[in-house]
Amino acid sequence: MTYLLIFLASCASTALLTGAVRRYALRARVLDLPNARSLHATPTPRGGGLSVVPAVLLVQLAAPVCFGDSALPAGLTLLAAGVLAYVGWCDDRKPLSARLRFGVQISVSLFSVSTLWALQPAGGVAIWCVPLLALAMTWFINLYNFMDGSDGLAGSQAVLGGLGLGALALAGGVSEIAATSFALAGASLGFLYWNWSPARIFMGDVGSYFLGGFFALLLFRGILSTGAPWRWLMVFAPFITDATLTLLARMLRRQKWWEAHREHAYQRLILKGWSHSSVALVYGAFSLAAVGCALLNSQSSTGGLGVMLMTYGVAATLWGIVQRHATAGRQL
Repeated sequence: MTYLLIFLASCASTALLTGAVRRYALRARVLDLPNARSLHATPTPRGGGLSVVPAVLLVQLAAPVCFGDSALPAGLTLLAAGVLAYVGWCDDRKPLSARLRFGVQISVSLFSVSTLWALQPAGGVAIWCVPLLALAMTWFINLYNFMDGSDGLAGSQAVLGGLGLGALALAGGVSEIAATSFALAGASLGFLYWNWSPARIFMGDVGSYFLGGFFALLLFRGILSTGAPWRWLMVFAPFITDATLTLLARMLRRQKWWEAHREHAYQRLILKGWSHSSVALVYGAFSLAAVGCALLNSQSSTGGLGVMLMTYGVAATLWGIVQRHATAGRQL
């Protein structure tokens, strides 16, 4: 019942706050203007992800006290996600340089991962993994930003991701992570009311940076707490696969991978005539299946790696089918 109340309160408060953020964005002309990457044709308010931040950080602040868990990892998560949200909000209002954005992201990631590593029980993650994990967190922040280009897609994935991580945390006996994950899911659902197609406001960098960083930290903390990495990594299989394979493909073609483009699978589908809501529902269905596999695997101590590889294998196959049909000019 406690987790349900957290979910519902986060949802209601964020839905109300998003309306206020939208009114501010319209007055202050904080607008997303169509560009080479855009899938929309008219200027739309952005920065709506700001409304997700207060409820989630409030629950994160209270969770250690309410659930009796360690305050240090929770405080670190709150601080890191807050910094990322602030930088994203500044970028939404007045674009920052790519060097500054990346510098903040990698600094926050390295500080967060190294601190969590220092707090871990003996015999956990080896020290040589810290730089790799910091890079992985930085990638996840940008991954969420890359995938936030279609109405309702990033928001619906945040709802399902939060619910999935919360359920895994409950199965692993990590109450504080569960509470924060359900708050994140509820807040994302409240935002989704405004962001579902046709979107009345976009998430913006404040939302994508915050969600990407927060989810990355929850994943790392969940893995450290339960010692079962594979099931946690299944939750975001559609997002991770689409963003990562598209980036690698652009690198192999020697394209300027850091520039705006419309080559992600979700972008290909919309350009082929799919509606934004249909794309969000298809990605959501795959995420539900991935979360289901993760939860089933949480009941067993074996087979996690195999199930994860199968999940990502299916995701990669579907990505390849979309890309092949799109480049060949066939209808999907």
